[in-house]
Amino acid sequence: MELTLHMELGLLDGCLGAALLAGSLALACNASDERSSPPTVQANDAADALQADDARDAAAADTSLVDREPETCESGTNHGPTMVEISTATGYRYCIDSTEVTEAQYQEFLATVSFAPGTEHARCSGNETYQPGVWFSSSNPQGGCNPLFWTPELTPNWPVSCVDWCDAYAYCKWAGKRLCGGIAGGEDATPDNVDSSQWGYACSQGGVTRYPYGDEFSSSTCDGATFAGTEKFDQNCGCFIHSDVGSWTACHGSMAPWDSIHDMSGSVAEWTDHCSGDASVGIGCLARGGGMLDNSPDSLACSNELGLTFYRSTRSDTGFRCCKDLD
Repeated sequence: MELTLHMELGLLDGCLGAALLAGSLALACNASDERSSPPTVQANDAADALQADDARDAAAADTSLVDREPETCESGTNHGPTMVEISTATGYRYCIDSTEVTEAQYQEFLATVSFAPGTEHARCSGNETYQPGVWFSSSNPQGGCNPLFWTPELTPNWPVSCVDWCDAYAYCKWAGKRLCGGIAGGEDATPDNVDSSQWGYACSQGGVTRYPYGDEFSSSTCDGATFAGTEKFDQNCGCFIHSDVGSWTACHGSMAPWDSIHDMSGSVAEWTDHCSGDASVGIGCLARGGGMLDNSPDSLACSNELGLTFYRSTRSDTGFRCCKDLD
């Protein structure tokens, strides 16, 4: 009987121990499960957050593509003549003024420019004023910049003249543009190569024609010195005077967009961003296209570069237009 009791107690102790052991294992497993759950949840949360970030980035990228307007000739603040967009054969895009800058447009510049003369370019530190350099030489009335050539109240649509290279550079900078230079940006390093010159490419209809209007020279198409009548001769100064920009209605290209670009031959020669030399020997800059005093086919061709003119000189037959980079 005593042996049986001891056995039963032993069995009871064994069962109780087994039960307790099983319970401990269950608790340990449950505890292990509880401890392993948070990393799984955290990983899922991190993945969800990453996906949300990617979605937001994609949405932002899509929005920026939708909202961003491509650069055009009208983008930004552009003073002066309306501009014409040109796409080169290689797909490069830029804009050029449809006409030369007028006296009225230059007068607006004088009234509102905020930077000081001499700060527009490193070579222009000696420039003291942007006022046209009108002067008169009785021995050479045509060569002098007679005050007749700066009367914006009376002749607002004449091309501005009697401005030097620094004045032209400053105006284009103020206007949100630049003096016409290289198609790839910067100065016009090779002006005789129309494929790299903003001015030359525009004048020659993309390198196709010798003159803005075609290959054959016409003495009556643009404002050169045809001397066909007395309406261009002013008795007061003994000189030939300007015409309003765009008034020579055939002096433009023969197809779009070139047909919207006027007076690149004759009228006034145009300063461009090509200069050579230094202060010790003198700096010459390039004016192109010929002016109202030129009457030969060569002098009025798009390829005419007039040689380098002293960059601080002012002439009654020299003005400018501006360009603008899009790419």
